[in-house]
Amino acid sequence: MLLVIIGATGVVGREMIKLINSKHSGKFTDIKLFASKRSVGKKITVDKKEIVVQELTKGNLLNYNKTMKLKFALMAVTSSVSLEYSPILEKNGFWVIDNSSAFRENVNNALIIPEINFNDINHKISTIIANPNCSTIIMCMVLNPLMKFGIDSVVVSTYQAASGAGIAAMEELEGQVKDYASGKELKKDVFGRQYLFNCFPHNSKINDDGFNGEERKMINETKKILGLTKVFPTCVRVPVLRCHSESIHVKFTSNVNIKDIEDEFKKAPGVVHVHDIDTLLGTEKEEVFVSRVRQLLPNTVELFVVGDQILKGAALNAVQIMEKLLNRA
Repeated sequence: MLLVIIGATGVVGREMIKLINSKHSGKFTDIKLFASKRSVGKKITVDKKEIVVQELTKGNLLNYNKTMKLKFALMAVTSSVSLEYSPILEKNGFWVIDNSSAFRENVNNALIIPEINFNDINHKISTIIANPNCSTIIMCMVLNPLMKFGIDSVVVSTYQAASGAGIAAMEELEGQVKDYASGKELKKDVFGRQYLFNCFPHNSKINDDGFNGEERKMINETKKILGLTKVFPTCVRVPVLRCHSESIHVKFTSNVNIKDIEDEFKKAPGVVHVHDIDTLLGTEKEEVFVSRVRQLLPNTVELFVVGDQILKGAALNAVQIMEKLLNRA
C-alpha cells in the first residue's frame, strides 16, 4: 500500500504523521511526503522510516511503484492546491481525503464524519472524499445522537482557536504573548489586529446574507451531513491555540427528556459526556466533549461542546476515514 501526505510539514500534516506513527505502524509499503519549496529536503520519521520531503509537482507525485493496488492521499493544503492535484490523484487510482473546502459542496464528493455517514462514500461516483469544516465536525458529533428526537433548529456560537488559521496564526499568538511580556510591539501579520487578550468575529469574508464564510460552511455542510436546514451560527476567534468550543442551542420538534439526551451521549462513539466541568479539557484529545446539558424549555436544550481542532476537527477525522476504507478493502 502507498500513502501520500501532501502538506506534510503544516500543522495538520504533522498531526496526520503523528497519528500514522501511533496507529498504523507497518501498514504501508511506501510513504511519500510533499510540501512547498521551502520545506523540500526536510527529513521526517514516518513509520520508523526517515522520509525526505519532496516538492509538490505532478512529476514527483506520480513517481511511484505503479504495481501498488491500494493508494491513499491525505491532503492538508489550501483549496487551490487541492483543486489542482486531487483530480490527478483520483485519475491515477488514489483514495483522496481532502481537508480543504474545495470539494465539500460538490454533489459528487462525499462529505464524511466516519461515526455518522461513512456509508455515503461511493467509489463509483468519486474517490475524492471531503473532510468537513472543523466547527461542523465538532457540532455534528453531538447533534447526530440527538437526531432520533427530531431536531427542528440549531443556534450555535463558536469560540475558535488559532490552529484553524494554520501554523502562522498559532506562532503569531505565541509571539504576541512573549512580546507583550517583554513590552515589545505586537506583530499583527495574520489577522491584522491584536489576537492576544482579544475576541473578534471569524476573519472570513461576510457574505451578502450577513453570514461570514465560516458560518456559511457550517450551514451548508450540516445540511449535507445531517439534513438539517435550520442552522444559525455565529463564529468567533478566541486567543486559544488549538481547541474549539461551541455553545449549542437545540430546539426539537417535540418535548424531550434530559436523561434520554444524556443517555444518547453516553452511547455515541467519539463523544464523552462530562459532568465535572473542571475536567473539561479537549486539547490533544481525540474525543469531542459535551457538558452543561441544560433543558430550558420542554423542547429545548443547551449544550457546551469542546473539541481539538487539529485532531477531530481535521487530521484525526481524515485518518479515521482512511482507517475505515482500509478495513473495507
